[in-house]
Amino acid sequence: MDKKTLFKAFKIAIDREYEARKFYSDLAEQVDDEKLKKLFRTFAAEESGHLEKLESLYSALKEK
Repeated sequence: MDKKTLFKAFKIAIDREYEARKFYSDLAEQVDDEKLKKLFRTFAAEESGHLEKLESLYSALKEK
C-alpha cells in the first residue's frame, strides 16, 4: 500500500472514531436510564481511546 493510500485510510478511520464517539455521547444525553447513560459514556470513552491511538499512529507515519 502506498503512503498516500495509507494516510487516506487513517483519515477515514479517524473520522469514523469521531463519529462513533459523538454517536455514543449523544445517546448518553438522550436516555433517562442511568445504567444506559453510563454504558454509552463508557462506549464514548472507548472510542476516544481508539481515536488517540489512531491519531498517534497517523502522526508517527507523517514523521517518517
